[in-house]
Amino acid sequence: MGSANDVEQEFGIPGESSWTPGPPPLQQRVDKLSPAQRLLLQRRAAGLAHHTAPTRHRISTTQFGIWLHEQIQPGGAAYNNCAVLRLRGELDGSALAAALARLQSRHAVLRSRYEEDEEGQVWAVVDGPTINPFQLRTATMSEDARPHEGAGELIAADCADSFDLATGPIWRALLVRCEGGDWLLGVALHHIVSDGTSLGILFAELGAQYLAITAGHAARLPPLRTSFFQLVEHREYGPGRIAADRALQHWKARLAGMPREVNLDWLCGEGPRPAAGGAAVPVRIDRAVMEVFDRLCGRCGASSFSGIAAMFALLLHVGSGQATIPLVTPVDSRGAEGAGVVGCFVNNVVLRLEVEPGMGVDELIRRSGAEMVEALGHHQAPFGRVVAQATGPRVNAQRPLGNVAVVHNNAPDGAATWGPLCVRRQPIAVSAVRFDVALSIARHPDGLRGDVEFAPHLRTRSVHALADDLVWLVKRTGADPRCQVSDVAALLSERR
Repeated sequence: MGSANDVEQEFGIPGESSWTPGPPPLQQRVDKLSPAQRLLLQRRAAGLAHHTAPTRHRISTTQFGIWLHEQIQPGGAAYNNCAVLRLRGELDGSALAAALARLQSRHAVLRSRYEEDEEGQVWAVVDGPTINPFQLRTATMSEDARPHEGAGELIAADCADSFDLATGPIWRALLVRCEGGDWLLGVALHHIVSDGTSLGILFAELGAQYLAITAGHAARLPPLRTSFFQLVEHREYGPGRIAADRALQHWKARLAGMPREVNLDWLCGEGPRPAAGGAAVPVRIDRAVMEVFDRLCGRCGASSFSGIAAMFALLLHVGSGQATIPLVTPVDSRGAEGAGVVGCFVNNVVLRLEVEPGMGVDELIRRSGAEMVEALGHHQAPFGRVVAQATGPRVNAQRPLGNVAVVHNNAPDGAATWGPLCVRRQPIAVSAVRFDVALSIARHPDGLRGDVEFAPHLRTRSVHALADDLVWLVKRTGADPRCQVSDVAALLSERR
């Protein structure tokens, strides 16, 4: 698509951005054009208007739930989706800024803002690529004994800052120079336009764009076959809604009579608590232990993630005394047609795990695996519709159903090279949580790593014990998979 200057060069007529009154009159110049030139001018002008004018799109059910939470509890960071990259080497700051700007031009969802009309309908308004161009903010650490820590704190504070969904921008980046050729790049997106997979897409494209700009040519990225809002329109307002309606019938039956939450009173009480937004404690399971556990899960017909979910449910059963444990787990519903598309494709599904004292732990793993398969087979129903139709009105905007989550973390985590730059993702402290308790895990070459995030009303020491018990239970189960649930409860009492 051309610019106003292109029109001026092709027809000898000033574009809108540069034209000022004065002879010869604009109409006189237009009158001198041939009919063919006039037709081409009209087409080019219409294209420029389309290129810059905002467009309006219907939003997904998941996006509406996030938007609603932000209206009820504004100013928070619970739905900030953030990542930090450490860049080592010779960095071209201008090329990095240009590469980020190209990402915003390529993905329309990054130019969106969210407005409510007079009838209460919420719309995504997408500005043209030339409106509100992306601006990379920069900072340099002064002479400091610990420049890297100071830069990390600066970026963590920026990532914890809120977004204004109505005015935008919906994402931002801060580049901090630590010392010499050592930099930190903090990228924060609102969850209403992104998910874990989106971070991977953006970082891969950022590297490709940066290398292309520094080499002086265009990046060779595959063309996007569709956009986030086109997929939303098809799946929630078009033919795709049929599959969602079928899946909804499953959830209405499956969740009937299920408790909304897990009783977490046993994690409260006296003792230190985290900061206002919540905190996290680490979970680390060695590779050798996970290899034994992997084989057990395979024999039970379950994935390792389903097995970890079963172990977590067992611990929640012992602590709460509940026989039915509801666990929320997010699913990437992007699908093949959404490959390479940035957006909020996350949809929550609920695992309803029934834990019985007399059952073997291996049977619980089988049950968890079957429940996971069943849930994933009906992920098409938007979670907001499941809540509204299967369980009644919302309790609150943040957790309408389920206060405990298990998350398979699919955000990028590894090293890359951008020419002379070595790029590696850095951990970032939790600034806000969306669930009372959330176990987030990912596989690594040295085993399993993760965190137990928890809300500020829970006791830090109790959550530390929960994380330690999970590590112990995975190891114990691998050694004796036929151990009964009641035996595990007794062993846990002895440990505590």
